Amino acid sequence: MSEKPTFASNEPFFIKVRHGDNHQAIFNPQCATQNLLKWMKRTCQCDDNVMVDLCDEKGNVKNLMHVMNQYAANFLENRETYVLLKVEKGGSEKEPFIYTPLLKREIVEVEYPDISTRLNTASKSSRLRRDAAQRRVARNQKTEKPPVQKKAATFRGAKPK
Repeated sequence: MSEKPTFASNEPFFIKVRHGDNHQAIFNPQCATQNLLKWMKRTCQCDDNVMVDLCDEKGNVKNLMHVMNQYAANFLENRETYVLLKVEKGGSEKEPFIYTPLLKREIVEVEYPDISTRLNTASKSSRLRRDAAQRRVARNQKTEKPPVQKKAATFRGAKPK
C-alpha cells in the first residue's frame, strides 16, 4: 500500500457523496480505496457486483478502481462533494468505461449540468464506437466469400492408395 497521506491541519478529513433520491453520506477516505468503495456500496445500497466510482461536481471521474490498494485520501479533496457513479465496461478492453450517476437524473440535470454533459458524451461516444465496430464486423461477414473447396485431382491410370 502507498504511504499514508499527511495533512497540514488536524481537522477531520471527510468527503460527502451524493446518491439516490437526493441522499448524502459522509465518508472518511483515510483508508485503502477498496475499503472506501466497498463501504460506499454498502451505505448507498448498491449491489455487491456493481462497480462504483466518484466524480467531482464538474464531472471529473476520480478513477478510484485503478488505485484500489492506495489511500483514497491521496486522490480526493477534503470536505468536497462527489457524486456516486455506476461503472460499466465498454464492449471491449480498448473502449472506455461507461459511467452513470447514481443520483436522481433530475438532480444531476439541474444541479450538475457539467456532469450530465460530460458523462453523456463519454457514454454516447463509447456506444457509437462499439456500434460502428459491430456494423463493420457484420459487413465484413456478409462480403467474405466462403472458401472454395478444391476437388482432389484424379489421374488416369493412377491407383488409389
